Amino acid sequence: MALDDFGGWPGLLARLCDGEDLSADEAEAVLTEILGGEAEPAQIAGFLVGLKVKGETAEETTGLVRAMVAAAEPLDLPEGTIDIVGTGGGHVRRVAALNVSTMACFAAVGAGADALGFMFYEPSPRCITPGRAAAIIAELPAHVAKVGVFVDADEAAVRATAATAGLDTLQFHGNESPGYCARFELRTIKAFRVKDSESLGQLPDYETDAWLLDSYVKGVPGGTGERFNWDLAVEANRLGRPILLAGGLTPENAGEAVGQVAPFGLDVSSGVEAAPGRKDAAKVAALIASAKGSSAGVGLWAGC
Repeated sequence: MALDDFGGWPGLLARLCDGEDLSADEAEAVLTEILGGEAEPAQIAGFLVGLKVKGETAEETTGLVRAMVAAAEPLDLPEGTIDIVGTGGGHVRRVAALNVSTMACFAAVGAGADALGFMFYEPSPRCITPGRAAAIIAELPAHVAKVGVFVDADEAAVRATAATAGLDTLQFHGNESPGYCARFELRTIKAFRVKDSESLGQLPDYETDAWLLDSYVKGVPGGTGERFNWDLAVEANRLGRPILLAGGLTPENAGEAVGQVAPFGLDVSSGVEAAPGRKDAAKVAALIASAKGSSAGVGLWAGC
């Protein structure tokens, strides 16, 4: 039934202001009009305030749910698809239940990942809020490194994010200076987009805990999927600081990369995704098994 069948907006809002309960059909009609884009902002505000002041009934909630279900559009998804989108949650929820997005991180850790990266660069499809990261990090084993990824971020913002999320490692992917990187007390990793041997000359200027080598793609700070030149990584390995290899790593080539470069660790993103920002658990497990399965992979640090 349409909203006009129940007296329209003026009648229903007046009843809510008087503390009267709505029927399921009336509540459904109201939300149907809202979801259809036919309600004015003032009408929506009046409805929500009226419900809040009066208190929602089970019948009203039933009507609201019916309207949402009727407006929902079905998705045609492959068999076995799992929705890993969650809202985080407070302490009580973390004790009583496990968020499904947290379980996706557990899958990576269970496969042998030594570190999990949390992207705090808004243009990235992998960006996450500090609060959401904190909810996931709270569930992780202590031995797993919690890495925050930043691109030319303000120092105060980095410190605030690290404190909120519970990070223990900072990874810088922009044009951060050696002095900037040295100001932080947490472990630091500086990422370099390397074009050629000459580009390696800047590495010794950075006394970070490790250097990350990634492919150079103009205008993109990382996560491009472009394969890195492993010969350059071998050259960088001689400079005496732990090397993390990134750029175009996949389950098919990770073992070969480890065998040729013998890096301290691998940093993987797009190579184990089903789509940008959506990790594929099977690909994660296959890549880590390939990388750590070789003799050169003993003690390898794998981050996703």
